[in-house]
Amino acid sequence: MAFVESKGKLSSVPKGEPTVIKYNPVVNNSGEKGALFSKPNLVAKYQRVFQSGAEPIHLKTPRDRVIYSGVMYGSLLGLLFAGAYFAKIALPRRN
Repeated sequence: MAFVESKGKLSSVPKGEPTVIKYNPVVNNSGEKGALFSKPNLVAKYQRVFQSGAEPIHLKTPRDRVIYSGVMYGSLLGLLFAGAYFAKIALPRRN
């Protein structure tokens, strides 16, 4: 394969030292200083929540139930408006 160049011949530009960018310590949501990815491990907390009871996973906490019921009522309202607009378009105009 003559069109494939051997390793090391792809660039003739001299390589310089890499630029190192230093940031101030990152502050997490809890106010603790730490790296961007060193957040507290919440597995034990959520494991107790998700393994408790026989409810579906999306209805475990009271906040989940409020959000779920809001989405369900919102979808029904959206279907109602879509049906009303479709009926307005489909039915003939009154003179």
